[in-house]
Amino acid sequence: MTVKKKRKRHIALTIILSVILLVVLGVILQPKIEHLEMVHEVNTPECQKAIKEMLLEHDKKALTPQGKIKTYKIDYNSLSHSPMGGIYIDVIINDDPNIVISSMFSDVGQGIHHEIVVRSIGFMKLVGEKDS
Repeated sequence: MTVKKKRKRHIALTIILSVILLVVLGVILQPKIEHLEMVHEVNTPECQKAIKEMLLEHDKKALTPQGKIKTYKIDYNSLSHSPMGGIYIDVIINDDPNIVISSMFSDVGQGIHHEIVVRSIGFMKLVGEKDS
């Protein structure tokens, strides 16, 4: 085999391996990139405001010394895209993993708001809601 043919084979093999590597990296990195985008979205002031409004619907004095809901934090491991658009978020209340409120937040052109709310039994007990 001549040097020219070896060089062409080497270039072709390098191109093929590069394409395979890029595809594999894309498949591996895409979910991580999407998760980082969701983390960024839920940390915007608009989304934080929507979360606080949701909490205030259940506890009028939430996030005050008089409220039952003292603190909240987003469970970043729970973030997922909704097929209808938006992001599902679990919010942990008072640093207790048994007191959780989950919702789908979306931006429908009039600001971010929540649409679906699922409350844990611990959350309902905390705010005095009955199971319906």
